[in-house]
Order: sequence, then structure tokens, then C-alpha cells
Amino acid sequence: MKVATIQMVSGVSVPENLNRSLELLTKAADAGAELAVLPEYFCLLGHRDTDKLAVQELPGAGPIQQFLADAARSLGLWIVGGTLPISCPPQVPGPDSGQAGAQIGAVVAPQQRVFNSSLVFSPAGNCVQRYDKIHCFVLTMDLRGTTSPGCSIGDSLRPLSSCPRATGSSGRLA
Repeated sequence: MKVATIQMVSGVSVPENLNRSLELLTKAADAGAELAVLPEYFCLLGHRDTDKLAVQELPGAGPIQQFLADAARSLGLWIVGGTLPISCPPQVPGPDSGQAGAQIGAVVAPQQRVFNSSLVFSPAGNCVQRYDKIHCFVLTMDLRGTTSPGCSIGDSLRPLSSCPRATGSSGRLA
């Protein structure tokens, strides 16, 4: 299986980053790649870490995920979508949450944190796998230097160990 690892310099414009990604994915497909891997946050490199909150998407919905599905389908590629911001589910802080001013039992809005998720799309344009790179957490910089758990990963899909090739054989990913 021919694999393309793509490097690019992302900026603050999601549409411009997606256009550049499509150019590089097309180049990879034209060179015979069957699997293309985009870099971390190919879709946005903001000025602040919180910039990704404005472009977060619900699992399975949103323009970035639609872009990946459409690109995979039109180019006939397996695509690993580097990382993109996927909304965390709401959660209820506990007594040791470390969230200043948080009321015990109050629900934390999902838009305050996101998963850094890698998504794998098949050549049919289906998202067949999701990997959440990090466990979301709240970092409280106080004299104790404590951190507290945030979102749980929840249900996950089976590990993807191979990608069927266009020829019918299978390329191992493990």
C-alpha cells in the first residue's frame, strides 16, 4: 500500500486550509497513494489554543468532516484527518474538579473543551474510525499544581488494523 504523509503550514482560515489540504491530497492520489495522512490540526492553526473552540464539530457532522468524506470519496483515498476539534459531551464537575467557581453538579458546557480527534475515512467517504488524541482535562495552576479529569472518551470503535486496497488485497496498519 502506498502511503502519503502530508505536511503543510496551516493558518487561521479553515476554508484556505481545506483548499490547501485538497491540493495536497489530490497530488498524493495522482502519485498513486491509497492512504493519505494529514497533519495535526490541518484545518486550523489559531493564534490561541482556544481558537479551535469556534470551529468545533459534533461527532459525524460539520464542514471539516464533510470535507474529509468528500475528498476521500472523490479521490478514492483512505484519509486520516490529522486532528480536528470534536465537541466533548457535557459533564458534571465533582467536588475535586479544580474548576474555580464551578458549582458541584452544574453541567459544564461542551463548547469549553474539545477532543483532538483523528478520523479515518474510507474511499467510500465513510468515517470508519475515530481516535481521541488526548483526554480532555482542566489544568488549574495554583500552588498545588493540580489537574482534574474532564471528558471521558466514552464508547469507541474497534481498532482499525487494515485498509482494503483497490486491488482487493489488504494493507496492514498494525
